[in-house]
Amino acid sequence: MRNYKDSVITKKINLMSSNYPTCLHMTQFKNIELDEDAVLKNSKKDLLVTIGTRNGKVLVYRIGEVSQNKLYVSKPGLSYGAITAVSIDKTGEHLIAASESGEIMTYQIKAKLNAEE
Repeated sequence: MRNYKDSVITKKINLMSSNYPTCLHMTQFKNIELDEDAVLKNSKKDLLVTIGTRNGKVLVYRIGEVSQNKLYVSKPGLSYGAITAVSIDKTGEHLIAASESGEIMTYQIKAKLNAEE
């Protein structure tokens, strides 16, 4: 991630060559309605970054001022072909991904984030 105003790279995420990104979606982490007892806590400034890859994986990162965490990686082989679009609904309940073969997959991302340890 780059701050273009100051021409400074603020965060780097190493995706490795096997996770070549094909699409990206960002949303404010505060928009995800987490349970009160969830291990993850909301932060007003953090972003939830969802990346689709050439090999059909979906990666979810939390990017903040202090740290970056990989929160979720989908299992390989669930999609035939590259992920071409990703999005998260308004409530943060579901992550939707589309592949180049025409498949549409949904992930219950809120449940996965609430269960993270």
